[in-house]
Amino acid sequence: MRKTSKGKLATACAACVIVIVATACSPEKSKEKKALDLPSVSVTRPGYREVSDAFSIIGSIQAASEVTVLSETSGKIVGMPAKIGAVVAPDSPLVAVDKDLREATFIAAQAAYKKAAKDAERAASLHDDKLISDADIEQMRLGEASARSQYLVAKKELENTTIRSAIEGTIADTYVSLGEQIGQGSRIALVVDTSRLKVRVLLPERSAVAQRKGDAVAVESELFPGVSFEGRIESISVRGDETHSFPTEVTLLGKAAAELRAGMSVRLAFGGRGERKALVIPRVAIVGSLRDPDVFVVSAGAAQKRRLVIGSEYGTDVEVRSGLSEQDAVVTSGQTLLAEGQAVKVVETGVGNDHN
Repeated sequence: MRKTSKGKLATACAACVIVIVATACSPEKSKEKKALDLPSVSVTRPGYREVSDAFSIIGSIQAASEVTVLSETSGKIVGMPAKIGAVVAPDSPLVAVDKDLREATFIAAQAAYKKAAKDAERAASLHDDKLISDADIEQMRLGEASARSQYLVAKKELENTTIRSAIEGTIADTYVSLGEQIGQGSRIALVVDTSRLKVRVLLPERSAVAQRKGDAVAVESELFPGVSFEGRIESISVRGDETHSFPTEVTLLGKAAAELRAGMSVRLAFGGRGERKALVIPRVAIVGSLRDPDVFVVSAGAAQKRRLVIGSEYGTDVEVRSGLSEQDAVVTSGQTLLAEGQAVKVVETGVGNDHN
């Protein structure tokens, strides 16, 4: 009986030792488990680097002028003297529409006008001789004016049966066929003036203020590797759009007009106003868009969200105007799932691009 009691006592003591050891170890294991559950992030510190305000934008070449010729009459197409690729001068005929009825109307209106003009001339002579009254001469003059009006309308309608180009250029496309019935306002052809080429782009406000009308622009095309064409800023709008961008037009110069074509994609390289130092961070650190930029920084083991004011982009970096300092640890990986004040585990630390 005593032996059994001693055995139970020993067993109870052993159990107490296990409980004590387990209790002592559990906080450490709990801390380790909690650390493993924290989101892992990579961070870097902002750094200063030498930058230039020079930048480049991709745009599409446009012709100096493109005109879609519309019909001002209706009828059946009986002739198409111009073809795609043909070079035309202003007022060159593109399409001829059946004109028999309008020609007959014009002849009748012309005859009526001539008669009314002669009648008015005779009436004026009789009026001078006091043979007709003022009311009679006035009636004659009104008749002449009415006949002239009808004559001019008939003449214009007859002229409209020959649809002509409004500008000098090349016929890029036609929208009708011989024998087709067209109506007023129908598209006839697209005439493109390729004597001068241009590129229209939108410049961000920070870039627009650094450029001036007449500044040189380098134009590059992937179709001509190693070749730089000349360009010149023709205009910068004085008013930005809703995205705070300014429409800018660049005219291509020299051999660009001979080598390049409307519709091609080119890169415009705008010059800067000198070198300067800028505080930059990797573009990938930005949460959201560059127009509404935020980043997360790690402070005391927790993520904090910062609103930034940013400047220009330089390759994979973006300039920080305000919101960060060189001492901040900016999250560059894992930030998309973070929340304000969330505890994090830093697994990798980078440095700024240039601390010169």
